[in-house]
Amino acid sequence: MANELEKLAGQYYDSGNWFEAEKLYMRILASDNQNTVAMFRLAYINVGKLDYGMAEMLLDAALKVKPELETIKLLAYVKEKLFKLYDAIIMYEKVLELEPSEELYEIVGNLYISLELYDNAINITKDYVEKYHTIFAYRRLFLLYLNLYKKDELAELSKEIKEKFPNKGLMFNLVGMYKEFIEKDYSEAQALYEKAVKMGVSTATFDLAQCLKKTGRYDEAEKYCKKILNTYPNKNDELNLLKEIAFLQRKTRKGYKFYLERTLNKELQTLKNKWNGKEFKNKTLLVVSDIRGGEFVINLRYLSELQGKFEKVVFACNSEIKPLIHFNGIRVVDSNDVFKTEYDYYVLLSELPYYLNKSFENILPVKPYIKADKVELKDKNFKVGLLWKPSGDSFKVTHQEAVDIPKYMSGLFDIEGVSYYSFQQNDIFNTILQFPQIKDVSQEIHNIEECAKYIASMDLIISIDSELLHLAGAMNKQAIALIPFDSAWYWFNNDKKTEWYSSVEIAKQKNNDDWNEVANLVVERVKEYNAKHQKVK
Repeated sequence: MANELEKLAGQYYDSGNWFEAEKLYMRILASDNQNTVAMFRLAYINVGKLDYGMAEMLLDAALKVKPELETIKLLAYVKEKLFKLYDAIIMYEKVLELEPSEELYEIVGNLYISLELYDNAINITKDYVEKYHTIFAYRRLFLLYLNLYKKDELAELSKEIKEKFPNKGLMFNLVGMYKEFIEKDYSEAQALYEKAVKMGVSTATFDLAQCLKKTGRYDEAEKYCKKILNTYPNKNDELNLLKEIAFLQRKTRKGYKFYLERTLNKELQTLKNKWNGKEFKNKTLLVVSDIRGGEFVINLRYLSELQGKFEKVVFACNSEIKPLIHFNGIRVVDSNDVFKTEYDYYVLLSELPYYLNKSFENILPVKPYIKADKVELKDKNFKVGLLWKPSGDSFKVTHQEAVDIPKYMSGLFDIEGVSYYSFQQNDIFNTILQFPQIKDVSQEIHNIEECAKYIASMDLIISIDSELLHLAGAMNKQAIALIPFDSAWYWFNNDKKTEWYSSVEIAKQKNNDDWNEVANLVVERVKEYNAKHQKVK
């Protein structure tokens, strides 16, 4: 009887009739709680139902009875889905011992990266290289070094890749990346990318387009982006680059149209009745935030222009920034409540300037549109807030945007009557240890609202391109923007002022990786600001 039941359950399982298979395997397990086949297949069915908790319980039980490879594989996947990443790594590494594969090496490497265990990621990737010796393994190690900005290791690895794979298109692509990001030799990088493109390396086309953009060869960059889109339409990275190229040329309408062509996430795709830019004074408009960082803060200003066009305007955004937004007549709700909100028409925040027919040629100064109370600081000195490295995950080529303050701007701390406050969450240069006169407030800032309160308490903000900087501009707080040579589109090619914020002045690199001139300018400007402050006192 048991054999017949297992046979029937197996037939249902193999045919994809999991509803009937699940019922039978439950009966089998009830009479035989050591049946690992029933446990495994029930777990697989529960994975299909996205019930990872039940799948984990079943697989853990199966392993105790009989530690089979397929069970370990599935359990590793389930642990990953449950965000039990350390456990997932342990399981995957067991699989690597028994049945290694290039795909599995990449999975384990990615898990180490997500846990910011970069040394582990490097070691497992080195094992990958040693075991397979493929250019794809070398590419994996190359990108890891690049994203961690390990210059010496990249120099050696690039040389090795050139020697081992002299005629591979991917070699030209990788060495091109080395020339672009490390040596800053854009001309050589472009030549190498072109060779890779001719040899059919698909990723090289986009890399070439990005590099061409950096050197102002916008028409050529656009050509290569469109070449990709002709083959793979609706690729968001390419559309975003086309948007940036158009904006850098101040082709406003053209740039915003690329926003409209993006593939939206599934939730946003369910929204109905896109606004077309016309007035509907008896209707409700829902504005949904779909962008982050600087562009989010920039586009917030356009909410004020909706007043009077509709009976009601509702803005859905992240709960953290919600308390800071105050526009007359506009109700602010949490993004999670979007689908509970009644509306007649909707528009995405990124698309709002397009439908309002805005232009970069006439960006008018705006009143402060983000407000926050001050934190009471018992400090009569001129107060300067500092941010010198991009926030978030350090696993990015962001070191080119980071400013080594001990190296370039130590002169700031010789100015009498100035107090410095660090907003920096991840101090990669150990700046605070080197300059104890900097007061660290980063540990007191847990969200955007708290950040804005500390901004309000400062006399001046000195920051790399960051949400902090944009918040300061939107609050009309005096600020100096430390802008790299290859900057975001919204700084255009300006090197002194920005049209977006009247209180923000730009200090931009003239050459890649050289902050000396910027540093000298910043020190002099702080001296000037401080002198004015002392006179007022």
